[in-house]
Amino acid sequence: MSPTGQRDEATNKSLRSGRQERSFSRHADYRNSVHVARLACNVQAEFKHEQTADRYAAGAVELLRRATAAGFRDLAQVRADPLLASLRERPDFKEWLKELEGKAKASGK
Repeated sequence: MSPTGQRDEATNKSLRSGRQERSFSRHADYRNSVHVARLACNVQAEFKHEQTADRYAAGAVELLRRATAAGFRDLAQVRADPLLASLRERPDFKEWLKELEGKAKASGK
């Protein structure tokens, strides 16, 4: 097997480990939620299409819930992230934030 092939195989084994997959998942879900939130804001601002914007915003909150379920606990990032501004007044976002605060407190973060 070539050295490149060996590295690829080692990398694949590493990526399959549960801890790294959960870490990737929680951060990927968080980043995806931020992008969907931005999209929701743009749809509402540019096209004045409230229903579509609301669907995207609800989807962003769901991705945040998935990130939390996968272990995301970075309250400082959530509070400082300007791209989440369009979600902050939503009841589902507020509910998720309370859940995140409880989990972050329980985990000592």
